Amino acid sequence: MKSENPAKRRGVLLLNPGGPGAPGLHRPIRTNAQMPKDVRDRYDLVGLDPHGVGQSSPIGCGDLSEAEVGVGGAYRPETVASDVSWARGIADKCREKSGDVIPYITTRNSARDMGVIRAALGERKVSYLATRTGRTSARCTPRCSRSAPTGSSWTAAWTRGAPGAE
Repeated sequence: MKSENPAKRRGVLLLNPGGPGAPGLHRPIRTNAQMPKDVRDRYDLVGLDPHGVGQSSPIGCGDLSEAEVGVGGAYRPETVASDVSWARGIADKCREKSGDVIPYITTRNSARDMGVIRAALGERKVSYLATRTGRTSARCTPRCSRSAPTGSSWTAAWTRGAPGAE
């Protein structure tokens, strides 16, 4: 989505919901109403699907049970063995269906994708609104001018345009 005020435009803001496993290609459209006006004025909002989800060579893991599809919860010492067993069971199914693609579904490759998007848009640098895994992507991308994990106080200040937040 193009900047709403080209005179104030600062560049491109890549949006990725992170995950793992969440698509982000349509994120600008879905989050536009929640994005502060000064962000919409300053940035072209661009979404991306990381490797393995959405329109980016999605992997399949076959028929997963309801328990396997669930996100789980925070790891606790008393559940580590069962959590590992749960994760290995899902990983085995995914490897069986999509094993040839899985080695390429990495944070580093997502960071490289950001670089390809930056170059394709003709931008020298991009900004990145990130989640937990997205912080690593931004560190891997030398031409990322700004990044912020969502939910952080820094992001909240930055999106409100607080002085010094950039």
